[in-house]
Amino acid sequence: MHRTVMIAEYLRPYAQWRIARPDPADDCRNARAAIGLIDAASYVGQLDDRDRVIVRLAVAGCFAKGRFDPGPEGEALVRHWHYDDAVGGAADLLDGLAACAERAASAERAASHGQAASDGQVASDERAVSDERAVSDERAVSGEQAVSDEQARRAAAFSLH
Repeated sequence: MHRTVMIAEYLRPYAQWRIARPDPADDCRNARAAIGLIDAASYVGQLDDRDRVIVRLAVAGCFAKGRFDPGPEGEALVRHWHYDDAVGGAADLLDGLAACAERAASAERAASHGQAASDGQVASDERAVSDERAVSDERAVSGEQAVSDEQARRAAAFSLH
C-alpha cells in the first residue's frame, strides 16, 4: 500500500470523528476541523511516496508497523488540527506531522543510545569485576604455590638433617 494512502486513511477517521461531534456552542469548530482534515487527506492522496515530506515521515519510522503512525505528538496535532483556528493548510499539517515524528525518533534514538551506554557501563563493570576476580585468583594460586614451595623446601631441609 502506498504511504500516501496510509496517511489519508489515518486522517479520514479523525475527520469523521469531528463530524460526529456536533456541538451548537462550538462555533463550527468541529466542522472547520473536519474540513481541514478532509482537505489534508485529499491533498496527501495527490502526493507521490517520493515527496520530501513523505520521505521524512518514512525516515522517522511512521510506517514501521505497516500503517501510518505519527506517534502521540502527531496524533495530538491531527486531533486539534483547525479546531481553534484555520491557520495553515494541508502541507503545513504534513510538515507538522513530520516534525513531530522526527522529534519522537530523535528522542527514541537518544534513549536507546543512553540505554546502550548504560548497557556498555554494565558490561564494563562486569568485566572489571571479572578482572578483579582473575587477579585475585592468580594471587591465590600464586600464594598457594609459594606455600607449596615453602613446604617443599622445609621438607627437604628436614629430611637432610
